[in-house]
Amino acid sequence: MIEVVIALCYALGAWFYSILRYYDLWKRGKVPVVFFAFLHVFSLIFVFLFETGISAMISDEVSVIMHAYSVIYGSVMILTPILCFVRGIVRFIGKKAGCSGKIYRFFNHPTKLILGFFVVTMCVGAVIFWKSRCISWEGTVILQEDKKEPVKDTSIVYISNCFVGSDMTAHAFDSLVEKVNEKKPDVILFGGNLFGRHTNEVTIDKTLASIKKMKAALGIYMVEGSADSALVEEKKEKISGAGVHLLLDESAVLHNGLQLVGCRADGKTKKPMSYILSLINKEKPSIVLAGETMEEKLKEEKKISLVLYPKKITDTGNGGTSGVNQMFPRNVLASAKINFMQIKK
Repeated sequence: MIEVVIALCYALGAWFYSILRYYDLWKRGKVPVVFFAFLHVFSLIFVFLFETGISAMISDEVSVIMHAYSVIYGSVMILTPILCFVRGIVRFIGKKAGCSGKIYRFFNHPTKLILGFFVVTMCVGAVIFWKSRCISWEGTVILQEDKKEPVKDTSIVYISNCFVGSDMTAHAFDSLVEKVNEKKPDVILFGGNLFGRHTNEVTIDKTLASIKKMKAALGIYMVEGSADSALVEEKKEKISGAGVHLLLDESAVLHNGLQLVGCRADGKTKKPMSYILSLINKEKPSIVLAGETMEEKLKEEKKISLVLYPKKITDTGNGGTSGVNQMFPRNVLASAKINFMQIKK
């Protein structure tokens, strides 16, 4: 909670600082202040509409434009104070050292460097947006050396944090489905936050229609995420109708003996971790789709093969973890990361 408060305070402070900094630059260009005010009011409304899910109600093309504008605007307003702080340090050191060269004069110029910061932060925002549209693959191998009942070699695709309807369009998700099918996995796992918080009915239907095209010999399994827990609860029948097995504080044993355990993300309805662990047979390979960090001691006691989180993690591998990092702005640094895992004897 404290991290959220700190991040929010910094974001607000950075926005106000950037407003003042660019307002000063704007005045030097002798452009009426009303245009400057209109630009930022328009930008804030644009970002607000995107963040509150309006993009889920419009066409994919307009949604992509809103996403790009929001990310680039946020990058400019959040990163400018950091670059100005670096500029201030350089100016302070230069003044103390009595510098008067071209580099020092450039850093001391009232407009040139700020214009440069504007261009740089816009480019950074564009790169962040481009990266958010990319799909990255990570490979993980799960070993079974400590299992009395090992399973046959199994390939698994793990997907989390797509946020379809906000950060990812239904069309982009359909492209993701094609890439997943190319891998010909035995199992497909959705680790949470498949949908955005405000994804509309039409986008949900399109997404589930795409999921129906997914091919996995041992099935498709899904848990809810913090963003879509209410939506998943409401649309359980539709999701199941798309051939997806929901694991909400439940376990499933696949035909090859692999155990899957899914934890709920909603704090009001989820069961204690002790109950979740009681579902695991430690003699068989197991994968836990968790909504919260699990202690290493608990993983070792139950000999859990892999714990997957829909957020930033620190380790991958046998008995390790894997997932997606969510950072400012929201999850735009990596909106969809796919893990291709192989269970080996």
